[in-house]
Amino acid sequence: ALGVGVVLFLVSLGYGFQYILIGNLATTQESLASLEVYYPPQSGLFLSPENISSFSGMRDVEKVATAADFSAEAKAVGVADAQSGFVLVRVVDHAYLSLAGITPELGESCAEGTSQVVVSGGALRVLGLPVDESSLGKRLDINVFRTTDETTGTVEGVAVSSEPIIAGIIEENQPYIIVERAVIPFEPTSFGRVLVK
Repeated sequence: ALGVGVVLFLVSLGYGFQYILIGNLATTQESLASLEVYYPPQSGLFLSPENISSFSGMRDVEKVATAADFSAEAKAVGVADAQSGFVLVRVVDHAYLSLAGITPELGESCAEGTSQVVVSGGALRVLGLPVDESSLGKRLDINVFRTTDETTGTVEGVAVSSEPIIAGIIEENQPYIIVERAVIPFEPTSFGRVLVK
């Protein structure tokens, strides 16, 4: 009887861990059916718009969502103690958040067609803002740096014309801001990663 009880206990413990793991690994249904495509970072290669078009034309592909990373300087607007800081800006298609399984712990994801952003806790700390609900709704002044000439390495700063509003917060230490492509005033010419469903 004791042996049977131990076996039942261990099996139920295993099922409990399984549910915890599944909950942590897959945060959205769409993320289970998506495939991430990218070159290894050390290769120095990126995906082109032509690559993206070829993915879109493949049979059984429902959605394609791109992500391009840029260095940026950001500052909270109208906040007395706010600091200016350098962060990573990930410019994404609207479908990227759901395909990647990204759901903010505080607030909500960006509404399509609005100038909202999702910010990591690390970015909030860099900008001198608290990692809590009081940072939701704050406006950001973002200056994105992009390479205009690959041969000379010329970089230009491009100000995001609208001051995006923080809609959601992801509790991660890496300082980055997720911005939809519609918010930035230029079209990325290369992409670091693509999610395909």
